[in-house]
Amino acid sequence: PIYTSVAWVNEDTIAVADLRNQKLKRISWKGNVESVDVARCMVVSSFKNGLACKTEGNTLHIFNAALQLKKTISKVSTLLTCSQKSSEVCWISGLKKICVLKDDELKTINIHDQHSLSNLSTPMFGHVLNNGMFAISDWGKGCVSLIRRSGCITNRKYCDTITLPGSISSDTNLNIFVCGFHKSMVIVFDIGGKTLYDINLHTIAPNPRSIAINQEGHTLVANGKSVTQIN
Repeated sequence: PIYTSVAWVNEDTIAVADLRNQKLKRISWKGNVESVDVARCMVVSSFKNGLACKTEGNTLHIFNAALQLKKTISKVSTLLTCSQKSSEVCWISGLKKICVLKDDELKTINIHDQHSLSNLSTPMFGHVLNNGMFAISDWGKGCVSLIRRSGCITNRKYCDTITLPGSISSDTNLNIFVCGFHKSMVIVFDIGGKTLYDINLHTIAPNPRSIAINQEGHTLVANGKSVTQIN
């Protein structure tokens, strides 16, 4: 397998996107595996009612708790990962719009920067914090953009020690964790943009491609070859 993305389903179960075998898998710590075929699956997010998976071809598939396909959406730029207890599925459409799906009701949020005409450039990864804000890895600008629920970009965090910010997650204290693939590290900063510390993954999970943190603060890192829990 090539694990390109990982998410917590609950304290005993995780979900992974296996790109090589083109499957979305749900795996328990006891070793039980359930899977569904998803062509070119890349990113997975768990939410309260099931799993969402984005493909390389910018298609979003939404599955219920029984792994039955319920909805397919095209032209999705970035799937925003979220807490497994979230009732929403969120994604970016194009460069100027965040879509929020909740109970089959779709709402759109227009992204804007009140201090600049520049919005997003190349959004590659995204995450929804517990307070509802959005954190977006923008490769075109080399930063993580923090966006309020109103759509206003409030801050851009430039991670000096990594050139391209990767997968994002957060903890219950709204601390933001960003993968640095080439540096084999995770940058941690607060919602104000202050860097708190770095996590060196060279020896345990080099070249991290995905990160997920649950409500208890347990952290999963997928680096293609494996999924590792770090505390």
